[in-house]
Amino acid sequence: MDKRRLERTKIRHSGKVLVRGETVHDCTVNNVTGLGVCIEFAFRVEELPETVGFSLDNFRTIHSCKIIWREGNIAGVAFEKPLWPSLAVDVSRRAKLKVAK
Repeated sequence: MDKRRLERTKIRHSGKVLVRGETVHDCTVNNVTGLGVCIEFAFRVEELPETVGFSLDNFRTIHSCKIIWREGNIAGVAFEKPLWPSLAVDVSRRAKLKVAK
């Protein structure tokens, strides 16, 4: 049973992640809520920092995000400011970091 706070919307949409204000990585968004996204990369995500910028519209808008879990080439990302203000809740909770070897 899925115990998530919000229902996820499954999508397959291209996105971009900005790392330290200088490096851009293409990604695929697998699902989205008002609190975050699940994104997939072409590489293992363990080298990404905890905080990144995320965009669904080629950087016309950028969302500050925290990576809250990683597994292989997939990451769960929480928006620092929810997409909809009515969803403002504490998203600073930490998920266990899985290190793939």
